[in-house]
Amino acid sequence: MESALPVVNQEAHRPTLIMVRHGSTNFNSPDLASKPERIRGWRDVPLNAEGKKEAERLAKMFSKIPLARIYPSDLSRAADTAKVIQQQQSRSVVITIEKALRPWNLGDLQGKNLDDVRQPMLDLMFKTPEKPAPKGEAFRIFIRRCLSAFSKILEDAKRSASIGPILVLAHTRNQRLMDGWIKAGARGYAVDMQSFKDDEFLKTGEGMVVQWTGRKWEIVDFFTHEKRGFQKGSEKAGE
Repeated sequence: MESALPVVNQEAHRPTLIMVRHGSTNFNSPDLASKPERIRGWRDVPLNAEGKKEAERLAKMFSKIPLARIYPSDLSRAADTAKVIQQQQSRSVVITIEKALRPWNLGDLQGKNLDDVRQPMLDLMFKTPEKPAPKGEAFRIFIRRCLSAFSKILEDAKRSASIGPILVLAHTRNQRLMDGWIKAGARGYAVDMQSFKDDEFLKTGEGMVVQWTGRKWEIVDFFTHEKRGFQKGSEKAGE
């Protein structure tokens, strides 16, 4: 099923950032019974067949929304999704690779089944955020790295408002971080960590719309493949 068109107030030229999760890979298969979800992190796991279909669906959706610029992380699952979307834009749109949009570097935990390393990950996030993952990075470093990238891209969204929205192709923890940062007031490095506790969040090929109100950044819409109950205002899925 195609994603519903996200809510974007283009007539008002309101600064807008749309953050979309990359297409599916073999590490996050929908068939979790036979293929358990695996940690991707900085592993350059490519799009699988379903992920390429998701990218095409996104491209068709965004062909109706002229974009100002596309920022993917440098990992192929995000960059390749961005390229498919770019090809269906009605005008020339620049892709700017942003390595700082990479997800949390979980080092030796990457490639392992999520259920096997869930508790160590939670401990690193909530108990010792200053402690690096084995051969990876500390959760606190991930937050600062990504929020610095967000700030730069959000400023670009303000400059580009008369042209169109900025599109970011990123990863699940980037989306959760944006959600938690905005819930905490979108200032400095403060983050509402509830966004990292919710079991259900956006799936591959799904995203959020962030807009500048004139005083602050707010999430004005979530868009999903089936509109599964996500509500405006950073609410958890209603399943």
